[in-house]
Amino acid sequence: MRKSNLPKRKESKRAVWLSGALFLSFFLTSPAVNADGIQIRPLFRLGGDTAQTEQSPPIIVPKPMTLPGEKSRSDRTERVASLTPPAPPVVTTGGSLLSAPPAELSDDDNLFVTQNVSTEADAEPITTDAGPNAEPVSPSAAEKAAEPSAETAGTAVAEPAAAGADSEKPGSSLYTTGGETLEEAWNAALTASRSLSAQDYQRLGAEANVGAARGVGLPKLSNVTGVHSISKELAIETDVPLSQIMPGLPDMTLNTPVTDKDFATTTTALTVPIYMGGRVLNMIEAAEAASCALGAGRQISEQDLKYEVAQTYFLVLRVRHLYEVAAEAEKTIAEHEKDAQRLLDNGIVTKNVILAAQVAHANAKQDLIKAENAVRISQAAYNRLLWRPLDTEVNIADVDIPGLSGDLEALTSQAVRHRPELAALSHKSRALAAKSRVYRADRLPQVAAIGSYDYIENSHLNENSLFTGSLGVAWTPFDGGVSRNRQTAAEYEAMSVTREYEEAESKIRLQVYRCWQEEQETRDRVATAEKAVASAEENLRVVNRGFKEGLTNHTEVLDAQTMLTLARSNLANASYDAVLATYHLQRATGQL
Repeated sequence: MRKSNLPKRKESKRAVWLSGALFLSFFLTSPAVNADGIQIRPLFRLGGDTAQTEQSPPIIVPKPMTLPGEKSRSDRTERVASLTPPAPPVVTTGGSLLSAPPAELSDDDNLFVTQNVSTEADAEPITTDAGPNAEPVSPSAAEKAAEPSAETAGTAVAEPAAAGADSEKPGSSLYTTGGETLEEAWNAALTASRSLSAQDYQRLGAEANVGAARGVGLPKLSNVTGVHSISKELAIETDVPLSQIMPGLPDMTLNTPVTDKDFATTTTALTVPIYMGGRVLNMIEAAEAASCALGAGRQISEQDLKYEVAQTYFLVLRVRHLYEVAAEAEKTIAEHEKDAQRLLDNGIVTKNVILAAQVAHANAKQDLIKAENAVRISQAAYNRLLWRPLDTEVNIADVDIPGLSGDLEALTSQAVRHRPELAALSHKSRALAAKSRVYRADRLPQVAAIGSYDYIENSHLNENSLFTGSLGVAWTPFDGGVSRNRQTAAEYEAMSVTREYEEAESKIRLQVYRCWQEEQETRDRVATAEKAVASAEENLRVVNRGFKEGLTNHTEVLDAQTMLTLARSNLANASYDAVLATYHLQRATGQL
């Protein structure tokens, strides 16, 4: 009669549970390594009266921001969908405020645009000169901008004469001297920027990729457990030649079972990599370099945003001054119209004089209306960058013209050292070089030590469990050229990025030179414009007095007023061009 296998089945179940418990205890008690390569304590420590627990610091994910006046994020979505980029205003010859943008970037400024710094390697967190282990920038962090250096005393931005009392003002904030500074505007824009926040999340993901690369070289514990059912038990047939032993007896065939029809198996294995051909170190280097490239990309976006905010900030101040110029011109021409009417009533001039004065007054009102609208549009553009409602009142502080930035050669060297565009390309090249070495490791031997515990539920075996230790080598010296060609492709990409670096450096040197020349030019323009305003004011005063005395005609008065309006507009434009030129140079040197 066949022996019952019930005791062994109970033993097999206990063995399966024991294997699972061992796997769980190893997972909970084994040390781990975080993304920075620092060993941390296990979650639980076994042994002792109580189990000690330790948790790693949680990652704080910033909540989506709700802007002032929003009840929910859907309100913001509807408002953002309605935004349209406003057209900035400008001044044309003849003193009329038409539509002309402030200083814009030329084709040589294309390096100010965020470059694509991603690589085929895993994305990594971005760092700058601080190295790949620098902390990720918080989505709400706002970098303080350095004040422009001054070699000489700054010159105050020229203030045109105040507008007449009868001119309608586009907002009380136009005439305030205090208010939000440029640094405060930068902080608000950087904090509210969705693109910078998105890049911060990309950097956190890149840091996780660095941790994943480190984990490739760590021991791995695995468990495979299964329950099996076969159609019939397997047995070994053995022929016994009894006739040869004892003549007269028939031969027999013995069937010895080797498996049960239903059985379970479990295997718990610990694999410890010993040699991987340099794969792990190069994977870590590629991941860290890609992370640094992302960090440099964030710096590019941050400086681009700050420069855009500075442009819009000074655009608001510029058009407000141009509005004041238009208001003063309208007031002066209104006074001329009254003088012409008085002279007509006295029979000194003909009717065409008063008609010409009325037309000139109407044109001045047209320019004032356009200037008022330009103020509103520039304020809306400013509010958009700071994620505020477009019609929010803008109260910003005026600035002085900063001094010159310094020596051209020193500024050029500073740009080559600090421009994040060059840092991004450098990190990208390093990531590709490390990636090529990872592909090379695919053709090298891979050595690992393996220890395992195996259990087989089988009532026919004398031992159901066993421990195994082994040293394994895996080697693929030839894979059809796949790894070799991948390595070659990565090397060529790295060389391509090196050429891009050289081209970018050449363009940056040209940008610094051009911005430095613009800074010099704008200071000369301001000095010339100030003299022109003084001459135009005196000319208008003389012509007006002559007209009232009947010594000059009305066309000379209108021409003098046009020249004064143009001179004041040129002074306002030159003043804010001078301020913006300094910030443009700071952006070119990577110090904004």
